[in-house]
Amino acid sequence: MTAELTYVRVGSFSGSGTSLRKALAEKVSVIDYDLLALAREPRLLPARLKAFVEARRAGGVPWLKTRAWSVATQRALESDGLHGRPIVFAQSLPAFVMDPTITYVVYTDRVAREAMPGTPFALGFSPGWLEREEAFLRGAHRIYLMGPSTGAVLEQQYGIPANKIVVVGAGPNMSLGQPVASASCRTLLFVGIEWERKGGPDLLRAFAQLHAEFPHLELLVVGCRPPGPLPKGVHVLGRVPHAQMETLYSRADALVLPSHLDAVPIALIEALIKGIPCIGTTAGNNMGWLIGDAGEIITPGRVDALADALRRIVANYGSYRERALARGAYMREHFRWGTIASRILEDIT
Repeated sequence: MTAELTYVRVGSFSGSGTSLRKALAEKVSVIDYDLLALAREPRLLPARLKAFVEARRAGGVPWLKTRAWSVATQRALESDGLHGRPIVFAQSLPAFVMDPTITYVVYTDRVAREAMPGTPFALGFSPGWLEREEAFLRGAHRIYLMGPSTGAVLEQQYGIPANKIVVVGAGPNMSLGQPVASASCRTLLFVGIEWERKGGPDLLRAFAQLHAEFPHLELLVVGCRPPGPLPKGVHVLGRVPHAQMETLYSRADALVLPSHLDAVPIALIEALIKGIPCIGTTAGNNMGWLIGDAGEIITPGRVDALADALRRIVANYGSYRERALARGAYMREHFRWGTIASRILEDIT
């Protein structure tokens, strides 16, 4: 096992990149690079301008997902001493074209060609960035995935051999206590920063139907503040520090994430560990794999189907809760950042 490695990430949007870095740092010395910080560096202003032009020519894709920006950030990190030790690239991929003598691995929840093109929430990438991403993934010593859906895409669309792909899952981004006893479904919880992409408007419409039938229900909205008037029973909490989420999970009876595009929502893992039944969607790539029989999976955008799923959970809460507790016990044991870090370090020599 190596005694030191380089860790490359792009910000800490979902928290998973930061959690994995901490788990690795408990076992080896970690040199941490955050590529998002380079976006503010004056020395890369010419590269940003080139990236803006490339992004516009590619149809208005994010400028961070252009060949110009990928090349510039790779050069910046190489000048800062990127090479010389094994590298872990975590979450958002930088699409670097690496020296084949360098050992590097990738940990991610999704690759570009998995981003559901044609949907309103599809991610954009310039053609040059996509070429570099393919070379980047092909050159990796191993690709670790948060969920299984990406594996088929890597094999079929990128030509990555199956023996280079390992599904390791993810873990909670906070310390979670034991599940709290709950005999009925009274409080629904939504957790998400991107209200539209996570299906928030659909949830409000479904909840309005449900609240008329079950006036005792309440909905807690965490992570964002939806616009416009809200149905009775909805309480918006906005951004909440991680330290307070344990209290909210203990208060919730069901988690609802009717996403239109998602990969591996950490909120699902955290809720299930707390024994909370969950509702996800088929557009959530790995949501069904995570939830199993501990909740419901629906087609995104189907408000009536969402309302029906909520009715089933409210009406049969005892059986859903029992299955969620069993699923949570399994996830508490197997979905751990320390285990994932150990698995990655086994492959880096």
